[in-house]
Amino acid sequence: MQRYRIFLSLLTILIPLLWLGCGGDGQLTASGGIGGSGNLDTSVGTVTAVGSITVNGVKFETDTATVIVDDQTAPDDSGLRVGMVVEVRGTINTDGVTGRAETVDVTTAISGPVEAITSGTLSLLGQTVVIDAQTLFDAESITPPSIDGLELGDIVAVSGQPQSNGDIRATRIEKPETGDTNVRVTGFVSNLTASTFTIGNLTVDYGQAELEDFDGQALMAGDYVEVRGSLNSGDELLAERIERRERAYDDGELAEFEGVISAADEPVYTMVTAVGPVTFQISSNTLFEEGSLVDLIVGAEVEVEGKFSSDILEAEVVAVDVSSDTDDSDPD
Repeated sequence: MQRYRIFLSLLTILIPLLWLGCGGDGQLTASGGIGGSGNLDTSVGTVTAVGSITVNGVKFETDTATVIVDDQTAPDDSGLRVGMVVEVRGTINTDGVTGRAETVDVTTAISGPVEAITSGTLSLLGQTVVIDAQTLFDAESITPPSIDGLELGDIVAVSGQPQSNGDIRATRIEKPETGDTNVRVTGFVSNLTASTFTIGNLTVDYGQAELEDFDGQALMAGDYVEVRGSLNSGDELLAERIERRERAYDDGELAEFEGVISAADEPVYTMVTAVGPVTFQISSNTLFEEGSLVDLIVGAEVEVEGKFSSDILEAEVVAVDVSSDTDDSDPD
């Protein structure tokens, strides 16, 4: 969406001139981007460049940001890497392509022992991790830095985007520090009983778990959660903490999300993101930078930016990844 943001920044200069040229009654209008409000903006996506960090086409300065890696505050921003999935809270400048981060929250999608390896997938904790050309392997901890550098039983931490079928598309894979035996998994609660539930093919025992961010509500089937704990001898995860990945957003809050559509009921859609499900709504004013309305189907990868109203993201700009449906290899 970077080219669109640059286009918007030019419009902020040209529109007043056009308005004067029309004698004050011109009909030219343009939808606003997410930048330049001075409010706290949210951007959830994959880090595509470091030295500061670039997320969703915006370069955020991080020298004064609080960096949180899996709920632990880091001493500085030196540990940020390309391929990590992050939630950036900060401000985006009026140019739409630069900003300053207040917090950067790095989230690991799944961490645990490798159970199976194929040419294009890993199995961890009963979940399927999809490897593709965009997956980065940490060269410091994995030799060679590819799927060939992994063996059964290796403990790995995977950054990635959840898919509509429950798989995780890996954007970065690394081995955590030696001695880190805690495991974690993120996904939807199903087959809920009084003491267990499943995420994918993994059974979770939550009888002694601490519940976080449930706001007094009970654990429910369909909740999108992150579970941390340890594995017992029966390959069951003994949960120590369960965090509900769903939060409220302020009306007027500006945001951009990467995600995968999990439900489509035009004009309202739900996408699964690294920080939980997000509902967005399109209108006649929504601009499709890539793809079109017919491409908004379950399983489609999208970027959506806009403003929240009653916890619904009113989409101003949508980009649909249609690369799997085309042979066009032009990087632009």
